[in-house]
Amino acid sequence: MIRSVRDAVLLFDVDGTLLVAGNRYHHQSLIAAVERVCGRPPQVNQQALAGRTDTEILKEMVVSAGADVRPDLLPRLFLAAVEDFEVRCPADMRDQVIAGVEPALEALAGENAAMGLVTGNIEAIAWRKMIAAGLRQYFSFGAFGDESGRRADLPPLAVSRAGRSFAVDRSYVIGDTPLDIDCGLACGMKTIAVATGRYSIEELRASQPSFACASLPEFVEALRNRRI
Repeated sequence: MIRSVRDAVLLFDVDGTLLVAGNRYHHQSLIAAVERVCGRPPQVNQQALAGRTDTEILKEMVVSAGADVRPDLLPRLFLAAVEDFEVRCPADMRDQVIAGVEPALEALAGENAAMGLVTGNIEAIAWRKMIAAGLRQYFSFGAFGDESGRRADLPPLAVSRAGRSFAVDRSYVIGDTPLDIDCGLACGMKTIAVATGRYSIEELRASQPSFACASLPEFVEALRNRRI
């Protein structure tokens, strides 16, 4: 149990946790990248995207387009997706911020919490979303879906970039899908399930997170009161 919020490192998912899930601009940019690089559009399954890395999703899209996943292909796909997203992404995405998120982040920032991103998004896309949503100032580090296709690789990588050391039991992975919880559990970290995405709180509890809640403010209250 932490003595204060400053003793913890908090690793936030993006889509469904900070921003409304199912951002069509991001999905469209991945599709456009595959079509541009491979010359054919992929077959897509919107429901299968939640909680997964862009590396994993793009590999499946490439195969569905009838192409081979060659070693040189992923960097080209990442670049094409980022370039397309820069065009598609609205300058202002503040209407996509989930209710309660900004006051929760403001409260944590006021207590000098170390806050980073752990997301399946390509890094440049994740930061572009944060800028457009007006949330960039709360996060100083992260680990991203173009760095590994295996989501469990990302939390330790993010913690290594936090600027100071944190014990595993003071590291929190915060997300809205069972895959977010699974990746935190695989790293031995505390896991916070927030039912602000596609999954109900009952569905998330089935993954056995350290704490399940309906919103980020509820998590902040529990953290402050040393309940987790």
